Amino acid sequence: MGPAKAGKTRIANALAAADATAATSATSLDAYVPTVGVRIVETEHNLAKGLNARADELQLELWDASGDRKYESCWSAMLKTAQPAGVLVVYDPNERTGGSDAELWYKSFVAPLKLSASQVMIVAHQRDPLGK
Repeated sequence: MGPAKAGKTRIANALAAADATAATSATSLDAYVPTVGVRIVETEHNLAKGLNARADELQLELWDASGDRKYESCWSAMLKTAQPAGVLVVYDPNERTGGSDAELWYKSFVAPLKLSASQVMIVAHQRDPLGK
């Protein structure tokens, strides 16, 4: 969750990528393409064998919600449908309204879902940290 152009799709693509090569290509700095409404990404990852000598499979369902406020009327439907294990609130700290935008998304999604602090991550993501 977060404002437009904060990097939500880039982070979702990286989390969904099966390997480091795919993650690198999925997070390219190509032209901005806004998410329309919400995009649901389902992926599975085989985790390394743990102490019990078996490989565990992680199944992820990522909801990449548009940060465009014109979709605000859809937020209540998302809140009714989603049963998140956690929420990432993403914002660009270089944007003038970055902090207040992050607060809006926190109040609109995290608070109504009554998530604990361990279920929430707030990510300050810069579109171009090198200023190119």
